[in-house]
Amino acid sequence: MQIWYSTTSSGSVKISIYDRAGERLKVLEDDSQPAGTHFCGWDCRNTRGELVATGMYFLVMETTSKNCTSIIGVMR
Repeated sequence: MQIWYSTTSSGSVKISIYDRAGERLKVLEDDSQPAGTHFCGWDCRNTRGELVATGMYFLVMETTSKNCTSIIGVMR
C-alpha cells in the first residue's frame, strides 16, 4: 500500500501505524524531509514481520509543524 503525503515546510516527519488498542505496529517513516509531496509504503506487516489482521488502523503523521491522524483499512 502506498501512502502519499505533503509537507508545507522542511523538517522531521514520523509516520506510524497503530491498531485500535493504541499499540504502535510499525514506523514507516522517521526522517528529515524537504517540503513537498512524498510517499512511503506499508506491506501490512508489523515490526515482527507478521501480516496484520483485516480491520481498521490509524496512520499518525507527526511533523515539525503539525500532527494528523487518518484511518486506513486492510482487507484481504
